[in-house]
Amino acid sequence: MVLLSGSLLKRTTTGAELTEAMARVFSGDSAGRLKREPALALAREVGDPTVMSESLLAVAQVQLQSNDAAGALKSSLEAQPIFERAGNKDGEWIAWLVAARASRILKDAQKTHEYTERSQKALASIQQQWGNDNYNSYLARPDIKLLHTQFTQLLAEP
Repeated sequence: MVLLSGSLLKRTTTGAELTEAMARVFSGDSAGRLKREPALALAREVGDPTVMSESLLAVAQVQLQSNDAAGALKSSLEAQPIFERAGNKDGEWIAWLVAARASRILKDAQKTHEYTERSQKALASIQQQWGNDNYNSYLARPDIKLLHTQFTQLLAEP
């Protein structure tokens, strides 16, 4: 039997709570919105930057799906610099994308354009760092494919 330390247990619980919240919201269950706050509070308690940034990004995506564009913008912009400091371009481009989508909903064309450009730069960095084969494999993942479609739509807007 493997016993989890307090910190590892909190990390695992945070991930499970956020996954459940995302699954509920994306399936149309409004109860998912209620689960995101306790999970985010637990992530803050853990104090691990990786857990925090991933939690904030998950919350931002739940907020965006729940029509809370202002909350999604705030959460994604809080997550982005944590990803950047860690050199996590994968999280960074998605955080910028969520910020751009939230800004579009909030009808802030200047910020939508700015955040879309920043997302594009982070994504280009991933391609350069990983090479074309790994990058194309990444883009083929169903979750990333959906996000990349949303990104492409933002790029196509005037």
